[in-house]
Amino acid sequence: MTLQIPFDPQYGNTCPIPTDTYLMLITAIRHQNLLGWDLFLRGFTSNYWNTVFYMAHSNSTSTETIQLWDQKLVEEALNLYQFVWTTRNIFFHGTTKLVAKAKLRDRILEQVRDIYKNPPKLEKSIQSPYRSVSNSALCIYKDGFNV
Repeated sequence: MTLQIPFDPQYGNTCPIPTDTYLMLITAIRHQNLLGWDLFLRGFTSNYWNTVFYMAHSNSTSTETIQLWDQKLVEEALNLYQFVWTTRNIFFHGTTKLVAKAKLRDRILEQVRDIYKNPPKLEKSIQSPYRSVSNSALCIYKDGFNV
């Protein structure tokens, strides 16, 4: 998944973001696209986000403020990741062991039903259990000879 912000020249100078900051924002988004947004949620952020923040707040921003902002960005990204993961686990597994067992059982039953509805294709060398049995296959062998 990639994030894109379209550039629309019709807005001209009325855009609330200055052009140089906007272009750096596009660069930060492209760089994060290369790194991955899943890694963004794990705290691996592009260095260009700091540049965008500095450009947007260049009048009143010290180096210390940028470093604090960078730490806060990573902290909030990790908090969001933890929230998403916790919510996912509650949805899939429930909040108690009893509910987790019931949900697991339901998922297994659903998978079994799906396999019976759509059995997998077998290799030609593996005979299907649904094949018709011929009379010659029913012959009983004893010591390698027909009885």
